[in-house]
Amino acid sequence: MPHRNRSRHSRRRRPPVQQYCCTLLQRNTMIRRTSPQVNNFITPDVFKGFGFNQIVSAGDTVHLAGVVANVGGLEDLQIVHPDDTAGQLDFILRVIEDLLRTEGLDRTHLVSLTIYASDLPALAEAIPRVYVPWVGDHAPNMSIVQVAGFLLPGQVLEIPAIAYRG
Repeated sequence: MPHRNRSRHSRRRRPPVQQYCCTLLQRNTMIRRTSPQVNNFITPDVFKGFGFNQIVSAGDTVHLAGVVANVGGLEDLQIVHPDDTAGQLDFILRVIEDLLRTEGLDRTHLVSLTIYASDLPALAEAIPRVYVPWVGDHAPNMSIVQVAGFLLPGQVLEIPAIAYRG
């Protein structure tokens, strides 16, 4: 079998890739989990009861769990503006802003939104009236996903968000 001429670079073993970012994220001090109480939103017992946190910060990235138009606690959870896409969108955007404030941020720090909606035509009408004026010149990227339904009757939207501190 003929000997293949290999360059000296192809024979050199590369050092293992440093897992620096993953190591940092595995430390509890680098990941912060919280479910703050903000005005006119669900109480922290709801998050505990469903086994998640409203806000998880990993380094400079802040993840908001899906924000919904709900108020109350685990025992008395209620929908705000039932079956009203524009009303729920307005409520959710105000809650997102309140949650961001607990992290020292505002809507200009948003980098991504995903809107889960059960009524896309109603959402298409609400976005220019409610969302566009709210976001102004600092629009994040956005995905819209149609869903068949939500946990509570009358709920039509859920919006998780990602913000960046930098």
